[in-house]
Amino acid sequence: MPVALFLQDDLTMPYLLRCALLLALLLSACTGEPDGTHENDADPGVATATTGSVDNLLLVCIDTVRADAFYSLGESSADALSPWQERALDFRRASSASSWTVPAFGSVLTGLWPSEHAAGRFDRVVAEMSVRPPPLPAADDVEFLPQAAGKQGMHTASFSASTWTNYRVISLGLLRGFDEVARYQVAAQDLLAPTMIDDLMRSFAKHRAEGGGLYLLHLMEAHDWHTRSEESLDAYLAGLDEQELAVLTAFDPSGTCRDRDSLICKRFLVYLSAIRAQREAVATLLDRLQAVNGLDDTAVVLFSDHGEEFSEHAGAARTPARREGFARSYPYEYGHGGTMYEEILHVPLLVWHPAHDGAVVDEPVSLVDIAPSVARWLDLDFAPQAWAGRHLEEALAPADDGEERVLYASGIAYGEQQVAVRRGARKAVWFAASSDSDFFDLATDPAERQPLASPDWALHFDGLLVDYLDSILAPQAPPGTFSDQQIKSLQAIGYLQNADTNGTTAPREAPGQEQGQPDKPPAEASAGP
Repeated sequence: MPVALFLQDDLTMPYLLRCALLLALLLSACTGEPDGTHENDADPGVATATTGSVDNLLLVCIDTVRADAFYSLGESSADALSPWQERALDFRRASSASSWTVPAFGSVLTGLWPSEHAAGRFDRVVAEMSVRPPPLPAADDVEFLPQAAGKQGMHTASFSASTWTNYRVISLGLLRGFDEVARYQVAAQDLLAPTMIDDLMRSFAKHRAEGGGLYLLHLMEAHDWHTRSEESLDAYLAGLDEQELAVLTAFDPSGTCRDRDSLICKRFLVYLSAIRAQREAVATLLDRLQAVNGLDDTAVVLFSDHGEEFSEHAGAARTPARREGFARSYPYEYGHGGTMYEEILHVPLLVWHPAHDGAVVDEPVSLVDIAPSVARWLDLDFAPQAWAGRHLEEALAPADDGEERVLYASGIAYGEQQVAVRRGARKAVWFAASSDSDFFDLATDPAERQPLASPDWALHFDGLLVDYLDSILAPQAPPGTFSDQQIKSLQAIGYLQNADTNGTTAPREAPGQEQGQPDKPPAEASAGP
C-alpha cells in the first residue's frame, strides 16, 4: 500500500486509521474525487486566446518571501517594481507545494507534487536534518525542465546563492540539466542581487542568438539577512532612515513588533527590508531586459519557494516548542520547514509575457503550474504522463464547472511530517505521526487560529488525502549517505550538526543561541561564478 511508504511500515498505522484510509480511498474512487492531475493525452482545455511562444525564459526565485509581506510592501510605498507589477499576470492566490526549498523547487521544475518527484523527502515520519540518512534525491526517472530544454539545444544556466541550486553534489537532483552553474554566498546583509544580475545578463546576451535559453536566478537576501546575530541586526537597522523604518513597521499583521526592541521584531524588520531590496533588484532586471528589447522574446516568472513565520503560531498545540536539528536546540520563533500555515505556503507568483497584458488573477494556482506553463511557452517536448501542474493561462478564463481546484503541499525539513490539502477556503493539515488533522476555514479565520471540529470536513478531506498519499513514489534505492565533504558543506549551512564524518551521530549540544536556518549557502562557496 503506497501510504505505508510514507509511514515506513503499514503496521505502524493504527488499525482504525488503516481502515479509515481504505474506506476513504474507496469512497474517493466511487465519487470520482479529482486527484489534481492532468493526463497529457487529454486536452486540458486552455481557455485563453493565446499560448504565445518565446525564445527565452527566466525563472526568478526570491527565496523565503511570503505573499502578504511582498504585496503589502509594494502597496504601502511605491517602489521600482510597482509599475512593473501592473504589467504582470499577478497570481494573488498562489501556493507553494512545500514548506522548504528542495521539495518546492522539485515541483517548480517538474510540474509534479513532492509525493511524485520525491526530492527532499525523508523516509521517516519525523524528519530531522541533524542525523542520517539525508533526504532523498529526486526519483531517477523524473525529468526536469532544464533537461528537456537542453535536449532541444537551449542554453540552461543557474545563478544562485542557495546551496540547493548552486552546489551540484548536494542539490538532490535540482540541478539536473543545467549546463552553467554560478555560485554565490550571502554574507551579513550583503546585497548580491546586482552582481548576480550582471552575470545573468552577460550569459543572456551571449546565448540569446544561439537558440535561446532557460535561466534560473535564485536570490537569498530575504532568506539570510534576518538570521544573523543581534549585533549585526542592530547595526543594519541603525543604518536605515526614518522613512524606510516607517514603511517597514507599517506592516505587522500579527503584532510581531509589539516590543520594538525584541530580537524577533529586529529579525522581522530586517526580513522586510530584504524583501524591499529584492523587489528593487527584480525591477532592475526587468529594466535591463527592456533596454535590450529582451522582453520581446522572453518570459519572466517571479516566484518564492516558500514563506517565513515569525512566532505567529508560537504556543499553538501543533507548533513545536523548540527547533531541533541545527547547530543547537533553540526556541521555536521564526523560520520555515516546520509547519504548513499560510505564512509559509502563500507565496507571490508573477509572470511577464510578451503575449499578455497585466492583470490580477484571483484563481488558485500552485508552483506546480510553472513547469507545464514554461514547457508550453518554450515549445519543449516535456510532458510527464500525469502531472499535477496546469497551464497558468487556464486561470485567466477558468472553466465554469463549479469544481474548486484541490491544492496540496507536503515536505517538512524537521519535525512531524505533514500534508496540507486546500480546496477553496477550506484547508486541512494532516500530521503523520499522530494521524490527527486540523481543519481551517480561511474565509473566516485567515490567520488559522481556530481549528474546526467537523466530521463532514474530515470525510471529505480524508478522500483527498488518500489520493495524494497513494501517489507517493517507492524509493528506487536505499537512502544514500552524504560524503564527508558533503557533510562539511551542509554543516556550514546549519544542517547535520550532530553527525560526524564517519557516519555516526554525535550527542546534541546544550541549548544556546540559534545558529542557522535551512538552505544557507556553504561557507566555501565562492562569491561569484
